[in-house]
Amino acid sequence: SIIAKVLIMALIILALMIPKSMITDLIQEREKRQQEVVIEISSKWGASQKIHGPVLSIPFTQIIDGNKIQKSFNLYPTELRLHGDITPEIRKRSIFKAILYQAQLKFHAQFDLRELKPHHYDFQLDQADISFSLSDLRGVSQSVQLKFDDQDIQAEPGIPHNNGLGKGFHFPIDLSTSQENTFAVSSDIHLNGSQHINFIPSGKITRLSINSTWPHPSFNGHFLPKDYTLTDEGFQAHWEVHDLQRPFKQSWL
Repeated sequence: SIIAKVLIMALIILALMIPKSMITDLIQEREKRQQEVVIEISSKWGASQKIHGPVLSIPFTQIIDGNKIQKSFNLYPTELRLHGDITPEIRKRSIFKAILYQAQLKFHAQFDLRELKPHHYDFQLDQADISFSLSDLRGVSQSVQLKFDDQDIQAEPGIPHNNGLGKGFHFPIDLSTSQENTFAVSSDIHLNGSQHINFIPSGKITRLSINSTWPHPSFNGHFLPKDYTLTDEGFQAHWEVHDLQRPFKQSWL
């Protein structure tokens, strides 16, 4: 009868829901374990990295209501060129995988001190510093140096000025003897990270080039590459971002 057929179909559906529920539970358990493995491995290697900088900070003292208040004038570079070689690596834990990478980043930045002229403060040029912000400092795999005017300046931990970068490292730099309106600095930074790497377009003009042997990149963020090449051996991508495309100023107190 029709009623018997409907009952049999209902029993079959109920019977099939049991293995479906077991498979769903297994998938969810595997996904949770995969996330745990990624977090565990990343905690010992380096998490997803976001790089912000460089920022030039120059301190000055301002007198307000008879009180001396220490402030800093902060400046992004007029031109920032960044080249990165990213080498991916897959680490396994049982049947689970985590994608790690080593990034060799080369920064070249040019600053223009004429930005200071409209501001009539007593700038302490001998106490300036250039700072970088990183989302996970555990990923800094080597000591970092800044090349300025034939000097190699060793990085120091922390960011001493309230320039909005958060955590990172800085380079003390003496600008009091500089006779030029513009100066250039460069640095090599070696980073460990996982999953993603992100860059803030800090320059008035930011030019970024990335090479990697990873064949399946996803270009996220606010700006797609200006041009890129994908092959089975990896990818090359180039970005160019101008200050009018950014939601923040070139300089600030």
